[in-house]
Amino acid sequence: MAFLDLTMLLGLGGVLEATGRRYAAVTALGLGAAMTGLGVAWFSSGVLVYRGASGLASALFVLAAMETFAATRRFPVRVLAVASLALFLAKTGAEVATGQSLIASTLPFEIRVLPGVHLAGGAGGAIAFLAARAGARSTARSR
Repeated sequence: MAFLDLTMLLGLGGVLEATGRRYAAVTALGLGAAMTGLGVAWFSSGVLVYRGASGLASALFVLAAMETFAATRRFPVRVLAVASLALFLAKTGAEVATGQSLIASTLPFEIRVLPGVHLAGGAGGAIAFLAARAGARSTARSR
């Protein structure tokens, strides 16, 4: 799972950088980190050490989907962005409800998937998107 998280971080971070969304990506990573910490505290009592990047990957995934939706008027692309967010929420909701990962099959005994962290990280990505949009609007008004 760590390889998938790292791939998501590098891939989505690179795409957001290449499309001029550096501020939003950095904001999503910062908020994703903060929200991940809160997610571990709120949803995962008894966890002493958290060593994952899935909260950050979730933040960038949600940000990228929202950015994609906002950047185009093409219906198929917008449907894909909404479907991506819906599947993310469905997957995360099912994991929170069952306490089991839908993607990681068998993990070593000492490693647990913390789906609340995915939800919290995704919320950080959504907040970063909204903050970047609000900042862009206020900058445009002040010109």
